[in-house]
Amino acid sequence: MNVPQDSENRLRMAKLRVLIVGPISGDSPGGIRTLLNELLAGPLVDYVDVSTFSSSKRTRPDRWLITGVMSQLGMLWGLLVAVVRSRAQVVHIHHGARYDFFRKSRDVLLVRMLGRKAILHVHADDFDKLWEKSGRLLRACIRWALRRCTQVVVMSEYWHGVLSGMTEPGRLAIVPNGVRGAAYRNLPPREASRAAFGVPEGRRLIVNLGALGTFKGKFDMLDAAAIVREKHPEAYWIAAGTDDSREPGTRQRLLDRIGELGLDGLVLLPGAVDVDKRHELYAAADIFLLPSHGENFPMVVLEAMAAGLPIVATRVGAVPEMIADGEAGLLIEPKDPEAIAAAVCELLDAPERAAALGRQARRRFEKLYEVDGPISKMWAELYNAAAGAK
Repeated sequence: MNVPQDSENRLRMAKLRVLIVGPISGDSPGGIRTLLNELLAGPLVDYVDVSTFSSSKRTRPDRWLITGVMSQLGMLWGLLVAVVRSRAQVVHIHHGARYDFFRKSRDVLLVRMLGRKAILHVHADDFDKLWEKSGRLLRACIRWALRRCTQVVVMSEYWHGVLSGMTEPGRLAIVPNGVRGAAYRNLPPREASRAAFGVPEGRRLIVNLGALGTFKGKFDMLDAAAIVREKHPEAYWIAAGTDDSREPGTRQRLLDRIGELGLDGLVLLPGAVDVDKRHELYAAADIFLLPSHGENFPMVVLEAMAAGLPIVATRVGAVPEMIADGEAGLLIEPKDPEAIAAAVCELLDAPERAAALGRQARRRFEKLYEVDGPISKMWAELYNAAAGAK
């Protein structure tokens, strides 16, 4: 969505009332919460009057069924109250993992019953799998729910193509994710950051952030590290994150695999990292790696671009659109440890080229994905368009 040059003053005068519904509070790490924090800290609040309602999970996974039902009823009532109190004209609802779609469709229906416009923002990296596994009846339900939305937002041309078979293309809008670049232009000192994670002197550091699990390519990364060690024994690897909710217990399996491959002392799994530690990791890194089997529009790639890091990533979801092979990084096929190793070695062998890719990554980020630049204006334009939709 292109924002006209003369639209900024109009956006600032409109002050449309918008309610954002997503994992704003609680202990829910991940890309959606990161995006919301970035948007709410940026100039979006100058363009529209923003209120928030947290949809973070409020019960434990081992809760009784009745507890879960009562929690969902309470969440629905809380959303109703938030819509009424905020007097929101547009409600922006964030949808995460595939089956979360049905809960968020319920929220869309409530918003529409209250006479407000509803934007469903699809973040799920496996929504296409839900569609593929659905029978005729369930697909009809998905189509029906999507057509209740005023607007359905996806983040890339790839996902626009995926959802265009589920609803009218005119109902779909593309707004990429973004982050605020200032923090990544002023990262902590490199040597102090490396020392904070115990990176030995003289090591070349490959960093990965994200859930620990097969789907995120963590075992592929370990197999690649064993290959890279033969040519670059100085390579050191850090994979920060907690167990993937789809695959509990993975951290221990990864530690066992590290031992089997003889990678003790070369691969570190520090667990979850807060914002300050994330910034230290980007400051310490020589290469950023994303070996996922599937993604939507990963925030960690944007953060790595903003930090000026060369990127090695799998050709999944919107990633090819984000970095453009050879422009901001190197793309490889998923589930291929040898390809990961070859790309990492290519950058380790040519540090000047790696540095040039990092500079190009930062320039591409500033042009396309800066929250303090194009992204906030795109959202403000979309909100105003949705408010005026029939």
